Amino acid sequence: MVKYSLEQSDLTILTTGDLDDLTENEMNKELHKYQTEFGSDQIKVLTERVCAIKEAVLEAEEGDWVVITGQGHKIYQQSNELNTKTDQETIDYLNKLLSVEQSY
Repeated sequence: MVKYSLEQSDLTILTTGDLDDLTENEMNKELHKYQTEFGSDQIKVLTERVCAIKEAVLEAEEGDWVVITGQGHKIYQQSNELNTKTDQETIDYLNKLLSVEQSY
C-alpha cells in the first residue's frame, strides 16, 4: 500500500491509527522503517490518525485529492483532539470547519 501511494501521490502521511496487537512503539518503528525504506522526502509520519487527516485536508489545495485508507467506518480506539469517533465524523467536522473559514 505504501509503495502504491508513493507512486500516485506527492505526499503520503502514515499514522498509527488503531494499534490492534502492536504497541505504539512497535507501530512507530514500523512506520519510520517505511519512511526510511521508501524515501523520507515523500512520507510524513504523524502518530495520531485524526491529526494526520486534519493536516492532509487543511494542506490540500484546489484540485488536490486526499485519499484516506485503512479504517473505513470503524470506531476509533483512541481519543483524539477533535473528539470524533470515525473517519467520516472527522471529515464531516473538517468540512464544516472549512466552510466556516471560507465564509469570512
